[in-house]
Amino acid sequence: MLAFIIHIFALYFVQTVTEFLQETDDDQLRSTLLTMFGSLGDAMLTLWKATSGGDDWSGFYAVVVQTGSGNGVLFVFFIFFFQGAIFNVMTGIFVEKAMRAATPTWEEQVRDSMSRDFEVEQELLKVASMIDEDRSGRLSFTEFQGHLLRAPHLQSWFELHGLRLENAQAFFKMLAVANGSEDIELSTFVAACMQLRGEASALDLQLLQFEVRLLALSQRNFQDDLWKQMYGKARKVSDVSALMRKKMQAQET
Repeated sequence: MLAFIIHIFALYFVQTVTEFLQETDDDQLRSTLLTMFGSLGDAMLTLWKATSGGDDWSGFYAVVVQTGSGNGVLFVFFIFFFQGAIFNVMTGIFVEKAMRAATPTWEEQVRDSMSRDFEVEQELLKVASMIDEDRSGRLSFTEFQGHLLRAPHLQSWFELHGLRLENAQAFFKMLAVANGSEDIELSTFVAACMQLRGEASALDLQLLQFEVRLLALSQRNFQDDLWKQMYGKARKVSDVSALMRKKMQAQET
């Protein structure tokens, strides 16, 4: 791309310099112009020197402007365009590639995420072990509530994940109900706390919706079975009643 742009401008300057040489009688200026723009290769080399720092572009400008003010303006525009636009674009490309190379791969991101999760899990396990005063490996609501009120770092952890003090207590009671026991194992408590990290993803919402549908389906099936059982028992009661009425009528006759 750089070579193409230099090639286009070099063609123009070679053409204009050739036309100017046919009219000028200044031998010194003629020699200088032939050295700088005598051929397409010389012109491209001159323009490259002017833009890359190989030579001061003001010297080239002083020669070019003598062929016409328009050529001088175009030469300044070329310097401005090349250095201000092309170099910035090339610098942006190199910076982008460098940043892309510095970005960790998905394997590194997964490994870092797993490492952070492990560190948080170990820290929570230490906190849970500290709350477990009787060293039973299980947490009671009394232990949890007592340390939650006295441990600012534990309160800060729950608040960081959107759980205030009363919500944290409700969270513990919910775990107790889900596990069918008033005491919760340390591993269960830590696993539940780890699930609170981060925002709910689309997959979490889909799973929750799926579980709600399963629960509704299970409830409907239970209602259907219950109605069937009640209907069957009602039929049996009706049959027994009809049989008893028949026997009573037979006895009366």
